[in-house]
Amino acid sequence: MAGSILAGLTVGLLACTTAPPPDDLTSPLDFQLPKGDELHLSVTETVDGRLAGRGVLSVKHLAPGPLPGTGELVARFDMTMTYEPVDGNKLEVASIGYQRVDAGGEVTLGLQTTEVNGQPVDDLELADPPYYDLKAPLTLGSHWEFRSQRHISRPESQRTMFHFRKRVQAKELTVVVPAGRFERCLRIVNEGVSEKAFPMTCGDSTRPRRVLKDFHVYYCPGAGNLLEYVYERYGDPGHPDPACPTNLLKTWATRVRRTLAQ
Repeated sequence: MAGSILAGLTVGLLACTTAPPPDDLTSPLDFQLPKGDELHLSVTETVDGRLAGRGVLSVKHLAPGPLPGTGELVARFDMTMTYEPVDGNKLEVASIGYQRVDAGGEVTLGLQTTEVNGQPVDDLELADPPYYDLKAPLTLGSHWEFRSQRHISRPESQRTMFHFRKRVQAKELTVVVPAGRFERCLRIVNEGVSEKAFPMTCGDSTRPRRVLKDFHVYYCPGAGNLLEYVYERYGDPGHPDPACPTNLLKTWATRVRRTLAQ
């Protein structure tokens, strides 16, 4: 599923030095967290290198269930997040994430928030259009494009439509995070440009600027998304304005809790 660096964290991303095995990991089904397993992650957010907040996130793969309002049977994930901004109050959120996952792709369909700071809520936010996390075949250099809405930080917190371009930039990687060492991982690079330009002041200049979202995501077989960098910048497509701030959200796995059956 549908985005920050603590002392002591070791992240190794090394291409295999031996002869590569056959490229038999090309299906999105190969890169899923198994049903019943739970992934624990740490999150940090920085603005121009300065810490803005940190948090923890847990994601448990539930049994399939209906997508609200449609009846379609889809993959579901129990998600719990605690986030503490440097300036502000701690936020605790519980939610259910919905995805369509098959041999053709992994598609984020929506998020249903069920609790905020201990208070029950029922807030369903559907991804319209859906967000294409993975698309087969996941061969080196394969790419796909799509439109979807995402949250942005500036000029104010809101959702806006983006055009995304994704590609499989690297395969057969070793990823080392606190959750362990994982082999034969792939790196997905995603470049997003907001369809709308926003009047924004950066330095001495005030003019319409696009929001630029760049993702670097590492998927590992049998574990899912274990490491992710999400950059939010501002400027023109392919040319972020250096006068504008750079937001970085980093997420990395600290533990994979396997079911007893495994």
